[in-house]
Amino acid sequence: PAMGDVDPAIAAGSRTAVELLRVWITQDQQSAAASIDAVLNKPNGPGVASIITGQLRVAQTLVLMLAQAYGATTDDEVRIMTSDILHDLAEELAQ
Repeated sequence: PAMGDVDPAIAAGSRTAVELLRVWITQDQQSAAASIDAVLNKPNGPGVASIITGQLRVAQTLVLMLAQAYGATTDDEVRIMTSDILHDLAEELAQ
């Protein structure tokens, strides 16, 4: 669904997830972990469940973009390429 069609808590969680990813990429891991912990425990924040859902939405979007960048155009190609990307990612992260 378009961002306007998404539950406001999920939209806020998605925005927060993007920001947490930016923090993770641009800061050293210790500083990033402290920043992320503060956001996750923020009383007036979107909440952990919404942030996790937001992270999944961000990851889904990135994997779909990657599949398309690899040349997948049809729904079947995207589905197959996405599965392959996730399989490769799981193996890479397990090392």
